[in-house]
Amino acid sequence: MALRTTTTKSSSERTVTSNINQTSFLDFFFCLFKSDIFVYVEDYPDSDNTKLFSILALLNAYVPNSYLLMEKCQQILDDSSLEEKMKPFLSLDASSQCLCLIHPDIANRSLEQLADLEISRSAITSKCIASLCGDQAEPFIVELIKKLLTEREKKENGRSKFSTLIEDILTIEGPSEALDVLIEASQTFQDKFIYPQTIARLYYQKDIDYEEAERWANEAISRDSKNSYTADTLGQVYKNWLKEKTTSHNEVNDMAEKGFKAFRSVEKKAKDECDDETNSFNNRGHFGFIQVAKIVSEKHKCYDPFRETLKSEVKEKFGFFEWYLSYSNLGKPHKTTVEPDFFWREVASCYKKYTAENAADSTSFPALLDCLNHGLFVSKEKRAFKSGVTEKTRPQLEQIRDYLKTAYNKNVGDVKVAERYILSNIILSNKEPHSPQHALVRKLQKILRRHMFTVVNQRHPEFYLLVLLLFWPEEQLQDQTLEEANAGKESEQPSSGLNYNLEEYVTLMEKAYLEVYHRYLRGRYLLPQFFLGKGSGLSRWIHRIYVKSDIRDLFSLSDVLYEDQFEGDDPTFTEQEEENFYRGAPPNWLNFHINEQEASSGTGTLFIKRDGFEKLKEEIQMKRKLPAMSTVKLFHQSGSGGTTMAMQALWDLKKTFRCAVLTNSASNTTRVAQEVVHLFTAGSLGHQNTVLLLLNDEQILDKLQESIMMTVKKQNIVTHMPVAVLLSCVRKDILLQSKNVFLKRELSENEQQKFNEKKKELTEKYGEKIREFHGFNIMQTNFSEEYINKACQIIRSCSKARRPLKAAAFLSLLNAYVPGSYLLESQCLDFLKEESNAFADVSTKDKMQPFSHLIVTFQEDERTERKVRMAHPLIAKCCTEVLADKGDHGTSLEVKGEKERFSKLILDIQQDDKVQCAPVLKVASNKFPHDPFFPQALARFYYIELKDYNLAEMWAKRAKERDPQNSFIADTLGQVHKNCLKNIGETSNPRQVLLLAKKAIEAFKHEEQLAEEEHQMDISGDRTVQFSNMFNCRGQFGFVQVCNLLYDLLVKKNERWEAVLTKKVSFGSVLKEFGDNKLYRFNDLVNNLKGDLQKKAEFFAEYLTFSKLSIERDDPEYISEETYECQKKFVGYSLSAEVIPNTNQCKHELQQNLATTSAGVLACMDREYSEDLLKCIAKGWKKVWSKTKSRSNEANYILAYILSRNLRATFPDSPEALIQSFKQGKPPDHSNPPEQHMLALLLSWPANSENKSSFDLNQQIQEMGRSYEKAYRKYFRSRYLLPLFFIGKGQDLDRLVHRKVLEHLFFEHSQGTDSDCKMKDWTNEDIFKDGKVKERLIKFEGVVRNYSLFLPVGSKQIEIEANLQRSLWKARQVSFFLGFTIRGPVAFDIQTKKVERGEITWLAYLHADNNGSLLTTKTFVRKRKEAYLLLSHCTFVGRVIVL
Repeated sequence: MALRTTTTKSSSERTVTSNINQTSFLDFFFCLFKSDIFVYVEDYPDSDNTKLFSILALLNAYVPNSYLLMEKCQQILDDSSLEEKMKPFLSLDASSQCLCLIHPDIANRSLEQLADLEISRSAITSKCIASLCGDQAEPFIVELIKKLLTEREKKENGRSKFSTLIEDILTIEGPSEALDVLIEASQTFQDKFIYPQTIARLYYQKDIDYEEAERWANEAISRDSKNSYTADTLGQVYKNWLKEKTTSHNEVNDMAEKGFKAFRSVEKKAKDECDDETNSFNNRGHFGFIQVAKIVSEKHKCYDPFRETLKSEVKEKFGFFEWYLSYSNLGKPHKTTVEPDFFWREVASCYKKYTAENAADSTSFPALLDCLNHGLFVSKEKRAFKSGVTEKTRPQLEQIRDYLKTAYNKNVGDVKVAERYILSNIILSNKEPHSPQHALVRKLQKILRRHMFTVVNQRHPEFYLLVLLLFWPEEQLQDQTLEEANAGKESEQPSSGLNYNLEEYVTLMEKAYLEVYHRYLRGRYLLPQFFLGKGSGLSRWIHRIYVKSDIRDLFSLSDVLYEDQFEGDDPTFTEQEEENFYRGAPPNWLNFHINEQEASSGTGTLFIKRDGFEKLKEEIQMKRKLPAMSTVKLFHQSGSGGTTMAMQALWDLKKTFRCAVLTNSASNTTRVAQEVVHLFTAGSLGHQNTVLLLLNDEQILDKLQESIMMTVKKQNIVTHMPVAVLLSCVRKDILLQSKNVFLKRELSENEQQKFNEKKKELTEKYGEKIREFHGFNIMQTNFSEEYINKACQIIRSCSKARRPLKAAAFLSLLNAYVPGSYLLESQCLDFLKEESNAFADVSTKDKMQPFSHLIVTFQEDERTERKVRMAHPLIAKCCTEVLADKGDHGTSLEVKGEKERFSKLILDIQQDDKVQCAPVLKVASNKFPHDPFFPQALARFYYIELKDYNLAEMWAKRAKERDPQNSFIADTLGQVHKNCLKNIGETSNPRQVLLLAKKAIEAFKHEEQLAEEEHQMDISGDRTVQFSNMFNCRGQFGFVQVCNLLYDLLVKKNERWEAVLTKKVSFGSVLKEFGDNKLYRFNDLVNNLKGDLQKKAEFFAEYLTFSKLSIERDDPEYISEETYECQKKFVGYSLSAEVIPNTNQCKHELQQNLATTSAGVLACMDREYSEDLLKCIAKGWKKVWSKTKSRSNEANYILAYILSRNLRATFPDSPEALIQSFKQGKPPDHSNPPEQHMLALLLSWPANSENKSSFDLNQQIQEMGRSYEKAYRKYFRSRYLLPLFFIGKGQDLDRLVHRKVLEHLFFEHSQGTDSDCKMKDWTNEDIFKDGKVKERLIKFEGVVRNYSLFLPVGSKQIEIEANLQRSLWKARQVSFFLGFTIRGPVAFDIQTKKVERGEITWLAYLHADNNGSLLTTKTFVRKRKEAYLLLSHCTFVGRVIVL
């Protein structure tokens, strides 16, 4: 049926059904056209019921959900029976009170049918007005007609010009019919200005009759004379009249006067409306004036009589819009809305016509605030003038600063100039926060203070803003000029601001704002101008462009690629940017967007996807099915297109993943993790999606995954999918064997064909320009050396004296040896510029001629400066080689290599001429007088390559002077002395040996001390430098190596030294035998040597037994080998003179076996000691304990006994009584070493979850953790803690299984050659997949909740650490093997527990209907037989099942 009725208590409570499904909709139309409705309408077009039906159709089509009360319907039907009259159209419910069409779509179809029967929309509208609006229409009818005729639809680019009904009448019928309807409404509602206003707009916008438009605009004004928006219509009439119809000078002048007058009136009325706080300020008067002035200037091409008279007013309006748009926008903090692009274009263009000045060159206060936006897509300049606006460079900002400084010096009393000069310094500090050329804050404070106490109440808000910025309290300001720094002067400290009542100035600022700006900016969002950051002086005030509140700018360390990237933004794109990409600039998201647009429009083809791309995408998508987090590695040779391929993958997957590229501070993994988690949740826990993060630092993968896990846990986020897939893009020149994609500098036949086809396309588009597309051409020619040499030919033919060649040489060197490096364009311009044109607006490309085709200039994101680099790494390499052949080695830099002794550059120079390396490093060291790494590298080069130990010592000391707290720098001096000792030769005497050894030992001891202090600074947080997350143990190991060398050198000269060094005889007693009494000065060194070495050996026993380098990598074997070898040398093979026979014989044997500590005992398994040797050690500790009865010796005896039992050793008597005594004794606390805690836990751990422990396990685990923190945390830091024991099957001590036993089982039963690697790599826990290993261990059962694992023991829940954090992502019941590290119990091989059929508590079938609601319990019972879902628990709540 066409109509339906609804029963309501009141009009505001009516119910409208508009959601009919597709089937019923089609069924209805089948019935509709089958019925006699429109036959009736055709026969009786003027009947009352046809009129009512058509009115209802009109209302529901253009005002959805509208209706008429029954009473009003009866009036239209002349009080006839509604049920009788409307029989052709509906079945009536007698209790109904309202009448409406059943659906807007049906209403529209009805209007179309009515139009076909010559009952037009305009005719129906006229009937509607006549029938519904009598002498006094009801308010809701008045509002209904207003919506029909004047309510304009909101669109993306603004509102539509007219209401949807009027637009349809204009399109289908014509302007006259639309005018007739509006005029009728205007006559009916003679107090409403909206109708004559709309009529006027229709007259001038449709270019019908400007005189009529003027008349109706004046009529609208007469109805509401104070309304500025109504007054604006008259101004718009004159503006359009002026633009479209005037030709002669007189006509132009007359109409312009009318326009100016009208818009001045709008401006005046807008100011008078300021008392109404509910509305925003109407700026149309200001903008209309600008538009009229611009049109007049364009009309008077030769002579503009208004130019001089309007100039000051245009400048005033321009100034208004400068601060209006710089201080505020249309949006809110969470949603930015800006004026249309043409807005500022009109203002700036008019300003230039009347002043001959560019708006972008303005130095007003708001212009200075806004100048950092220049070049960004979000800026009004960029949106208005597209490619014509570029980012302000540092030299340009310095020029502005200097100009304002000069202006201020000429008129120090001008507060406005003073404000601008001060602000220019703050803006410049944002551009270059570490520049030494900034004015001191104290000087700026002095300038501002001159005006702070004069005419206080007449200052603008800008003045008080500067007061707050300059006098905001801070602890200390360190801001020196370069001249002061070089002269060694101390910076004058600026006022802290505490002498000023800043609260008073905040009040004055608020008052000034209310007086000056509030009337204009009310209802708009006031933009934050600066944020208070870390640091001091000017640099602590950060401009809003660097700290935005929009969600897209929450990611300071990553560049987020959004699913709708560029959609609706209409980003600016020039051919130059596309050319840059093909010339060799790194790709950006805009390149992919435009390329996609061109491909979809048929004007181009997609970027070439190299072989391996689909495999990479498939691997990424497969990782999304894995829990928690995972990594994908893309290896690529430099210049092969690896970064482009990775970004292509992100672009293609942006609708599947939330994609981002890590762009900043990879070392700050905590902050990166926070951004990843924020992106994962999209700011809301209900909007999760896996993050695909592209990064180029392979070293941080493990730490980043751990940080992400901790962040998710800290925020209590329940994850429903993997959090992140980390795509690591790694440069590798050679890759031996890998399952990962490896992109080489070599094309396949398929790739070659694609590149050939693409070249044809680019040739057609760019012609000869393609000759300079080196980035593309090198790949298209399959990385041809011939092409590269030809491209670099210009380098061979140019003089080396020219600055462009020097710049090209440095860029080549930089790009050849530091992939991905660049220089800032401003740095290049500074180097290339001449004094006479220091600020000439000349591009880098022009200044780099004739080498400009070899470089690319690009801007990676909106907030960074433009960068310069060579077009391709192979071009950089070729240019470097060509310059070397010419003898022009240019400048140089030293970069730390990954595994080589020196950087690749130094190695290459060394290959050509070893002697040249030292001068290069000296230049770098002198150029950067505070950097310790250059003198460190120089010292290393002297002692490793040139064997000049004196110069090596000098440069090592200089490096220490530059960074005296850095233990890694201090290590170099010890290495110098150690290597000198190593190479001292046969001619040296013992005194020389001891002297060098003493120097080396002192250096290494100092290094060890610094390493300890670094840890303290790390904890306190006062450090100013970044220390390694690994403890520096090079000092300890250097000491061991020196002792080894010392022993060998001295004993080789005289075997009597063996007795001295092992302390079998005293040093003084054998001096005469050595024939050199002066050796006695080394008495302290020699006497302390054995004891100090023992401490170092004990350190490495703990360091290497309890931990290893990482979960994947072991420590180098030479560390343990050299340490144990040296320790054995100094222990000796017979008792020393200090040992009392038959008393400490056992202890000496333990020393010989390197088992004098708990760690030494546990290390016996790693050293592969035999069963007999372990039994001997156990017996030795038993004897020692029987003499001392100490707790530590008791623990060592028990540990040695347990290890012996692991090797199936048998003993005549069992220490069961001793073990029971140990278990029943007082539990260890945090003052006891962690080894005793571990033993106590091992001995007391219950065999199953039902048994109880002899003490509180939770408390004991916490005590063990505190003991570990105290004893080992500072040394182990990020190292992987090795499991020492596991709980296995068996009774008593036999159930304690050492890790090495499991490794032997795994090695014996594993197939293939990689079993040893799998055994050492605990990331996949492959060892627990072996059947023999599983048989030896007990499976414990626990539960994962809130990213923690809990093991039930008796009535308590014991929290257990997980070996792999990724096992804790999902809450569930699990099983696992229990191991123990030196920090406490750890769960391994965590697996989801399989639920047996007998454990099923409920079978259920859940179903969602098409509305998304769950089944009722009744339907649930009926459906349960169809399918089921296992539920461990379920509860009925109301009518749905809650899990």
